[in-house]
Amino acid sequence: MEKFSELIRIRRSMRKFTEEELNQDEVVALLRAALISPSSKGVRPWEFVVVDNKELLQQLAHCTEPNWWKVLPWR
Repeated sequence: MEKFSELIRIRRSMRKFTEEELNQDEVVALLRAALISPSSKGVRPWEFVVVDNKELLQQLAHCTEPNWWKVLPWR
């Protein structure tokens, strides 16, 4: 329990990212951790999509902006 308390204490939210790409093993490890994370009533209502295409990722980044649907390439 002491290790868990330490982990919670040093936890940080990341808001800046590097251009360094993850390898497939790292992506799989992150997905496995996400899949076993707790959710309300254990329903785990999420789905995960891995995007490794930088152009598509750039387009998806616009989805947080007002009127995001206007920048969709298939519009």
